Amino acid sequence: DESLLIDNVAAYNMHYAGACIVTKSTQINTLLDGTAMESWNGVLIHSVINSDSVANNIADGDEAVGSDYMLQNMDVTGDIVNDDYQRAMRVTLANTTLTGAIHSNTCEDWNALCDAEFDGNYKLNPDGYETVWGVELTLTDGAVWNVTETSVVTDLIINDGCAVNGTITENADGTLTVEPLAETGSASGEATAELAASVHVPGVNVMDMFTIDVDLTFADQGNGVKTFVIEFEGHVIPGTINMGVWTVNTGDFNEQSICDCVKATYEAMTGAGGA
Repeated sequence: DESLLIDNVAAYNMHYAGACIVTKSTQINTLLDGTAMESWNGVLIHSVINSDSVANNIADGDEAVGSDYMLQNMDVTGDIVNDDYQRAMRVTLANTTLTGAIHSNTCEDWNALCDAEFDGNYKLNPDGYETVWGVELTLTDGAVWNVTETSVVTDLIINDGCAVNGTITENADGTLTVEPLAETGSASGEATAELAASVHVPGVNVMDMFTIDVDLTFADQGNGVKTFVIEFEGHVIPGTINMGVWTVNTGDFNEQSICDCVKATYEAMTGAGGA
């Protein structure tokens, strides 16, 4: 069916469209120095399996040259994705801050993508591929990686003076999973106003409550869930934000105190009164 083929090709192209640099079943040695990179799909560097029937297919266990990227003197936001499970991608950050995720995808990941998006096409190894090349990351010369979502690297070298703002866990296969750090800080006026508008207590209008000294902090737990803590007059009230829904754990505190706290936090953050 020609129309189905066209749809599959379009879906394949859209998988990587918008990335700043794209390679297909090949290797490249690239130096980026002080380069401005902006991607409309959120990916800076993306390697994929070539859809061409004459793609350079590397047998499982054989070692390909792979690709090397040096990013130096840069401050960039976006992800690095290696879908080309047959080749290693080696990335060095030198005096560079990367804010984004790094994905070392496997043959299993690629085949699942082909089934879900490309009608089962573009599989080079339908029966699997044991070797995991992934992304090897090196940080040097004060480089920083700010991890924005769950990432996987096959090797991670952090030289003196460099930092990975994430939680690193070694997996059974030797790869490393890097999770974003829990974020803690004062809520913005907008977020606090959302809290004030979202906590509903029967018979009580939060906007009519008086002002007290309060503090509101939150932490990102991942999977779209945040926890928050309201502190006031020596009391602590925890709660959660799940899919935009704010829930206060009242504990031993009465509903009036909760509303007092929410109203005060709203006023303190927005300047709509005096705290």
